[in-house]
Amino acid sequence: MGRAADGDTSRRHRRCRDYRFSQHGERAASWSEALKPWLQQALADNLPLLGVCYGHQLMAAAFGGISDYHPAGRESGTRTVRLTQAGQQDPLFSQLPGTFLLTSPTHSR
Repeated sequence: MGRAADGDTSRRHRRCRDYRFSQHGERAASWSEALKPWLQQALADNLPLLGVCYGHQLMAAAFGGISDYHPAGRESGTRTVRLTQAGQQDPLFSQLPGTFLLTSPTHSR
C-alpha cells in the first residue's frame, strides 16, 4: 500500500480504483488495517471515494472518524435519490441517472 516505487501514487490508484471491499463482522482485521494508509493517500490525492457498508466504516476509521449503530435502531427501505447539480458533476455520481432508486439498510445490532 502507499507509494509506487517511483513515488507516483496516481498510477497505483488508477490500477486499484475499482477495487471493492466488504467484510461483515470483521473489525481491525489485518487486511483492513493495511488499507487505511492506502485510503489516506487516496484522499490526499483527491481521488473520489465511496464506501458502502464495511467500506464506509473502514473509511471513517482511516480518516479519524467513528461509525456506530443507528441510535434509533434499524432503518431500511428503498428511496428515490435525485442528484443535485453538484451530484451530477461529481466524478462518482455523474455516471448515474439524475434520479434513481437506492435500497439502504442500517444495522441496529
